[in-house]
Amino acid sequence: MNNSEKTPSKRIISIDVARGYAMFFYMGGAELFMEFARGTKSPKVISVMTRLMTHAIWHGITYADTLFPLFIFISGMTFPVSIAKRIKNGCKKSEIYQMVIRRCLILILLGMIYNGLLSDLTFSNLRYYSVLGRIGVAWLIAAVIFLNTDKTAIRIGWVALILVGYAVILGSFSAPDMLGYGNYTMEGNITGYIDRKLFPGHIYNDYYDPEGFLSTLASVATALSGMLTGAFLTKKDSVFSPKKKVICLMSIGFGMFVTGYLLRHIIPINKRLWTTSFNCVVIGMAIMTVTMFYLIIDVIRFDKWTVFFLPLGRNAIVAYLMFQIFGRFEDPSTFLFGGIAKLLPESYTPFVILLGGMIISYLIILLLYRSKKVIKIG
Repeated sequence: MNNSEKTPSKRIISIDVARGYAMFFYMGGAELFMEFARGTKSPKVISVMTRLMTHAIWHGITYADTLFPLFIFISGMTFPVSIAKRIKNGCKKSEIYQMVIRRCLILILLGMIYNGLLSDLTFSNLRYYSVLGRIGVAWLIAAVIFLNTDKTAIRIGWVALILVGYAVILGSFSAPDMLGYGNYTMEGNITGYIDRKLFPGHIYNDYYDPEGFLSTLASVATALSGMLTGAFLTKKDSVFSPKKKVICLMSIGFGMFVTGYLLRHIIPINKRLWTTSFNCVVIGMAIMTVTMFYLIIDVIRFDKWTVFFLPLGRNAIVAYLMFQIFGRFEDPSTFLFGGIAKLLPESYTPFVILLGGMIISYLIILLLYRSKKVIKIG
């Protein structure tokens, strides 16, 4: 990691805000809503929050399932601008490759540390797959594709190839001990079988890993779609005004969403497998989400409310690691906010303590932001 004293002067603010929005949920926001719902003891409130803020057990999709793909998508959006600046500053292509590989390796290492690398050096119990590892690998492969293609149509073709190719693989193969083909069950899918063979005893559970090998390759389409969207939004174009860009992207996003939703009749929507139907739905939702942020913030210029999300967006990886690795700051949160918790019904205590931990995390991130410190990976 290295510290940058100054953030770029020219940037699409909505990208940082959208990243901060996604990170808010990943650093405890989704769980915060659930704890509040439990505190109310209202079956209706708990039911609604459960449907929105908890992951689907297997087939199906909830709002919580869309947040990780949104973050991968946004991580790709900044790449075209970053590369354009490096090339303008005389950076060689070999140096750019070194940067993307270094970033990938650092994210994989951070993911392994998050999974307990430093607490158990036997490696026999270590889970090598991780959220950060998937971001790193998907971003690396998508970046290599982006760097070696110069036409939008070819890049779109790569997205389509990944989506179709992965659908064919899942639909044509099953675990060898299962009858038939195209098995999408937890035990019988080919993705889980490969993970069990590659890292026996090192995966998320007995049958599959949600950040496994094949599904990570499928998420390359998510990252590459983000790069295409970022390139389109940041391109100075006399044909596409900002409002026309909004209309174009909203249409594409809605089209992807509908395509994925219709595909569910053939291919189940499944986040754990990152199925093609799921991928189309979340890419469509990601495009529409970032476009809505772009419209409100960069086109309409209604941006006063963005001050909360910007610090999280500028140091998103740090926010994720800090809140997760340091035990969500439960002890200092109890020390600082325990009195407030005692003033409320006991059912709200987990909510207050979790909120306190998030506040402590946020204040540290805010301090970095106010100091104009951006901790970059790679």
